[in-house]
This record gives sequence, structure tokens and C-alpha cells, in this order.
Amino acid sequence: MKALFLPVLLLMLSFHGKGQSTKNQISYFLGPTYSKTNFNLTSNFLTGWFKQLYETKKPTKGVSGHYIGLDYRRKLSDKFEIGIGFNYSMNGQQSPNFFKIKGISEQALKDKPDYGGTSYRVVYKSYESALRLDYVLLRKNDLHFYSTLGAMLNVYYRVEANNFFISRSTGDKRVGANEDVYFHATGGRVEELKRHLKLGLWRIGILIGGGLEYNPIPIWSIRAEPILRIYSDLHDSSESNFIMDGKLFNIGCNLGMGINF
Repeated sequence: MKALFLPVLLLMLSFHGKGQSTKNQISYFLGPTYSKTNFNLTSNFLTGWFKQLYETKKPTKGVSGHYIGLDYRRKLSDKFEIGIGFNYSMNGQQSPNFFKIKGISEQALKDKPDYGGTSYRVVYKSYESALRLDYVLLRKNDLHFYSTLGAMLNVYYRVEANNFFISRSTGDKRVGANEDVYFHATGGRVEELKRHLKLGLWRIGILIGGGLEYNPIPIWSIRAEPILRIYSDLHDSSESNFIMDGKLFNIGCNLGMGINF
């Protein structure tokens, strides 16, 4: 009997909604991203633990990350849908240069016999809300293609900064030069997010992209969305400790499954 449960359920769901028009959708999505920003070398807050980058002629690099979240969409017409989403994201930046955080100095690293260089990596984890408008470009049977445009609010949750020591003999990188964590929510997450909003640890941004939606049965939806996200400078860089307060660019692909009702 248990073996028959799933096929019977799928059969029932496949007939649910036939001949009816659904206008709402709730979906869960996740996907890989690649982000890049710039350290703000013109900041007036270069005191304390942070100093300017050494060897600033070397280029910075992006960091691979991810998005995970929930979306609600409402069909306005045959061509337009409006949606609101909430997600958890990871963005970052890396550099072949050294930042003086807490702990050991760059000169102390250079004095080590196996010194082959250093690199710096910072990752920030955040919560984000987005409001978006989808425009259907083409419908074909159970498929439709659409473009999307939206606005976002992104709030810091946790920042992790690491200097890596590079072994001259092996080329391996290892943490230990120095590392630190900033703005980690020590209390409830809601309270910490409110505090970070007050501190100015947030960005606004726009998203531009497109997508493909497939409806294998009337109440189920599968989506794939290549998305470009462009974020403003950190609202108040005086609280950022000189971590990634420049503009942020993120490209990725959302993969999601939803329920239509």
C-alpha cells in the first residue's frame, strides 16, 4: 500500500486544477553565484586594525557563493507577474594582497622560511528581500520564457575575513596569518538584523535577468533564472571596518520548484 501512495498522489495532483486558472505561486529556490566588489581605498576610516592594501596594482578576484530562499508570485495578466522574495546569500571578494587585521603582521610572515606570499579573502553572509516584475516573452505548451526586473534590500548578517599564508615550497594556502569575524548575530537574528539596519550595514540594488518556467503538472512549476544583481555602496562604511564597502556585482542562476494555486 505504501508503494502505491506516491503514484496515486501524483495522479491526483496531475488532475487538480485542470481547466482552472491559477494566479498564485510559492516557490523554493537555490543556486550558485559569483560575486565581485572593490575595497574602498579612498575611505577616511583607515585606522585601527585595517591598513591600505599592499601592492595595490594587483587585481582583485571574485568569490563563489550561493542564494537560498522563498518567492511568492502573483499573476496580474497573461503577460505580467509581480513577485516578492526573501533569501539568504553569500557574497565576497579576494585579493592577492595582505590586510592587517588582528594578529600577526605581514613582516612577521615574510620572515618565515617557507614564505611564498599571502592572500586575503572576505565573505559576507546576508539576508535579502526583493520586489520584482516578470514579463512573459513567449508561451509554448507547458513552457514560458520571461524577463525580470526588480529592486532589493540586502542586510549584513555575518562577515568573515581571512589572511592566508602561501607556502613557497608547495604553493598551498592555509588560514592562520590572521582571521576575524564581524557582526555575527550573538542574539536573536531578528534583533541583530534590526541593529544592523540602524548601523547602516545594508545595501540597495537592482536585479536584471530572465527565466524559463516549466509546468509538468498544473500545480507544479520548475524554474531556471540567470540573474545579474548590482548593489550600491555599503550605506554606512564607518561601521564596516573597511570590509567590502564598495559596489558589489553578483551573477548567478536561481533553480526553483513551486506550487501554483
